[in-house]
Amino acid sequence: MKNSALIVVDLNAAIQKIVKEPYPHSWKEIEANNRALMSYFISEQLPVFLTSVQPKFLPKSWSKSFGRQLITDVTGPCEVIKFGPSVFTQSDFGLAEKLKAQGVKTIFFSGISTSNGVFKSAKDAAAQGFDVVLIRDATADRKAVSYEKIIRDEFPKVGKIQMTQEILSKE
Repeated sequence: MKNSALIVVDLNAAIQKIVKEPYPHSWKEIEANNRALMSYFISEQLPVFLTSVQPKFLPKSWSKSFGRQLITDVTGPCEVIKFGPSVFTQSDFGLAEKLKAQGVKTIFFSGISTSNGVFKSAKDAAAQGFDVVLIRDATADRKAVSYEKIIRDEFPKVGKIQMTQEILSKE
């Protein structure tokens, strides 16, 4: 786990309203797995980043409400605002440079939506030279067909797929 980071994609209020019944995991399962992952990474002194999509077209007064994080009881993550699906290409944060400066080589991805923000961020991370891992039971999508296509056909081209327990049991 050394030289790793966790990026939790878009587990926020607006996305929860858009994706009312995520597939294949419920909001309760996704939040529980992400909470466990965040706590683990922080306890191992590994970086954790929470992304929040806040499109530039929204009035500033709406942005905070739109991007309000769902998991607020874990101390330590850094929040990164993005303007579109990928935290690497649609943010002013400079995440790739910050991760490289910290010696991060592997990025674990979780969140919603697997076929959009999660996959696009992971694909861009791989293009930046990072090893990427999708945490299957800490992600979900609006549509079963989209989720299954990413898991079966697309993600294996850019990285590995693991389950929460596999990660939590690593030493």
